Amino acid sequence: MIGRNDPCLCGSGKKYKKCCALKNELSSEALIEEELERIISSFYRNALDSPADTAELERYERAWNRKLGGSLDSGTIEQVVAEYFLFVARRDLWRRHLVKVLNGSIRSATHAVLETWKNPIVLFGKVKDIKENHFLVDEVLGHLTYRVNLAEGMKVEENLLVFGVVLPDSRNHETGVRILDGLTFIYDTNGEFAQSIASMAETSGADNSYDFFKTHMLDIHKAIIDREMNSMNDLVDNELSPEQQEVMVILENELNRLNLPGKLLEFTKMIAIRYLLNEQVVFRKPEIVAAAVFKVAYDYELFGDQWYSQTDIAKMFGVSVGSMMKHADVLYDVIAELAESLENHANSDSDFTAAYWIGTDPWMTERVNWETYCKMSTMDFDTFEATQNYLNATMNEPFKPSGQKQQAQAFAYNAYEAESNGERYRLAKKAYAHDVENVDAVLLQAEMATADDDAERLYQKAIKLGEAQFDPEPEITWGLVTNRPYMRAIFAFGIWFYEHEQFGKAAELFKRLLTINPTDNQGARYVAISAFVYDGNYSKAKRVLEEYEEGTDYDAPYLFLKWLVESERAEEEVDLEFLHVAVQANPLVAHLIEDDAPRLPYPVQASITPGSMEEAQYIWWLL
Repeated sequence: MIGRNDPCLCGSGKKYKKCCALKNELSSEALIEEELERIISSFYRNALDSPADTAELERYERAWNRKLGGSLDSGTIEQVVAEYFLFVARRDLWRRHLVKVLNGSIRSATHAVLETWKNPIVLFGKVKDIKENHFLVDEVLGHLTYRVNLAEGMKVEENLLVFGVVLPDSRNHETGVRILDGLTFIYDTNGEFAQSIASMAETSGADNSYDFFKTHMLDIHKAIIDREMNSMNDLVDNELSPEQQEVMVILENELNRLNLPGKLLEFTKMIAIRYLLNEQVVFRKPEIVAAAVFKVAYDYELFGDQWYSQTDIAKMFGVSVGSMMKHADVLYDVIAELAESLENHANSDSDFTAAYWIGTDPWMTERVNWETYCKMSTMDFDTFEATQNYLNATMNEPFKPSGQKQQAQAFAYNAYEAESNGERYRLAKKAYAHDVENVDAVLLQAEMATADDDAERLYQKAIKLGEAQFDPEPEITWGLVTNRPYMRAIFAFGIWFYEHEQFGKAAELFKRLLTINPTDNQGARYVAISAFVYDGNYSKAKRVLEEYEEGTDYDAPYLFLKWLVESERAEEEVDLEFLHVAVQANPLVAHLIEDDAPRLPYPVQASITPGSMEEAQYIWWLL
């Protein structure tokens, strides 16, 4: 019998555990699931093959934006409209896609599942029973009971309402269903909301539930949003004391000036409500708590490109930095718990399952933050209102760098934003010519170097220059825009070492980043784990896994790395449960493993959607 550390019999030259063992560990069920996932993904990509269909979808998007735009961000609206249009309003497009697939070459087990998928279901019902691996849902507008698989980490309670589009899936039960993009869970303790939708259906004149949902899906989404907002207002009115209500009024007045999407506004208010109700908060003046909530929401980047220092926020609310931060320190835990709670309820409209950013280049919003920082560094305002008035007045004015150092940084950002490598390198040389001690300019020189010795020397120079300019004082060091070139240099050098298979050096650089920025805005924990594994340092890899375990139930890169660590540490066969859990988070990785697909280079910048092929390729690079 071949051992996991023996040479693979396929002749690849790799150890068995790093070659064919990966493929053999994938169950047939996982491969079927991966094939089904690919069929759905290809439908989303190719469904609109005529200008008329595209124009029709755009009309729906405009109508839904008019009705929901004040409460949901455009990305979420686009997602729910696409699901509605492709599987409900224009179900013919889905059926046409299935016919093409069924006439092609697919596994017989996959074929059997697809035969049942021709009629997607709008599931609107009440959770009536929860088992170990599934839960049952009674239709509100019908008499069927559906069985829904309970995903890892999904928290479901009896009597919750469930709303979403699903596909019939009788592999485990004759009334089993498969979730598409997600389900919305609605608290309806007294049954009032379910009755309101049932009454809407009764008076609609629709012959069946499908026709009702086809006509009134948008109305139901609007009703859910209105209910959420009314529930929050009821909570404020009935549960908070007059002093606590004053906190909410002060906070909401400031938030309204930012024109936040409804979901972010709601989430920020929920932070305050949970803190006031659960933590038995004692405060001298309500402005202190309002300022602390605003501060932690800002630190979690809920306010987009807005830029504030601690002092700015304290001035905005007329409080001291010290009193504000006493509450903020507790609130960091509250916001983490609330985000995890929303994720565990598997609300498909949640902004916390949105795309995440990876790469060695700056984030797209960084330049705006830097320009704002430069403007503010030369000003001295007595009040926050004066500061805000200045920013509003100069918001649309083009930024003009002052002096060689600012000009160098501006050229560096131009280089990062260039559309071709030639333009990138031309602008990089300009940045370096203006300031040979600009961290990004040196970093770009390292990227351009043709000899490894030169590249290594330049990376080291960039890190040394960045370290001298680094300010460790902010609670979240990444939040200070002038700290980011230093962190970028460490990360880029780590990636360079990793791709040169110097895994030990790479891992130590990534661990250094996690030490100076534990919030890990760059995703260094993932490459640190991978690098430690391939350096043979499994104990350090496991330590990083444990440090960042919280909230990883649906984190596909983390789950695959957890499997990798356990697999690499084991001399015998490892428990396949680790792999099965990971494959559920992103089935497309199984396809890349099975095909031993080529690995793409680590991206300079990429926005990754959970469950996508781009995420699968990123995970495959890590593995």
